[in-house]
Amino acid sequence: MTESNGQQTPPPGGSVEIEGHTVTFVVRNLEYREEAGLFGTRRQGYSADVETSSGHRISVSQLEGEAPQWGMDVFLGPNSEPFWVHSFGEREGLRVNATIPEIEEVLNTARDEYAATCADAEEPPTSDE
Repeated sequence: MTESNGQQTPPPGGSVEIEGHTVTFVVRNLEYREEAGLFGTRRQGYSADVETSSGHRISVSQLEGEAPQWGMDVFLGPNSEPFWVHSFGEREGLRVNATIPEIEEVLNTARDEYAATCADAEEPPTSDE
């Protein structure tokens, strides 16, 4: 992301202790999405990707009314092996809470900052700026 002064800001992230190992993570591609679902339903909410120092990638979403939790849409291993794959915001069948509280805290802070940026701008910024 780029600030108004042209400086690149690092993506939000942090580190967490999991089973005796420190795992660092960054949040990328945070955006608000609206998509048509099956049978005329609509899904609205935020989506983001979480990349870890262990090479795992998780795509998460938080639909309207689900805050502060995030649901897992995709979970890929270090070699891109799929462990869990659903489409954006899919909540039929088994729901998987994607994150631990430390990661949810960073996701929710990033979401709030993104929403404030969008509210201040005439055109919402993309997450890749």
